Amino acid sequence: VQDGQCGLPAPVASFINGGLNTRRMIIDHTGFATCLEQYYNSDQLRRKHGAAGREKAVTLYSNQVVLPQRGQLFAEIMDAEEGIKVRCEA
Repeated sequence: VQDGQCGLPAPVASFINGGLNTRRMIIDHTGFATCLEQYYNSDQLRRKHGAAGREKAVTLYSNQVVLPQRGQLFAEIMDAEEGIKVRCEA
């Protein structure tokens, strides 16, 4: 959730060690239920956050965005590892 643009941030109750230098959040279940209740009661909020979330997903994760990035990454790996030149054109 980025600045509450795509959703409501659920309150964090605490953190636990997740291993591999990570910390995991334990969500405050009462605060989370309050967030869900806000969505249940507000069609406008659901639509606003849904549209913002969809726009973010399309902008960052659509095939038109991700596939050229993967092709470029593959070409860079092949160039570095094997000296093979790979040309990826969108």
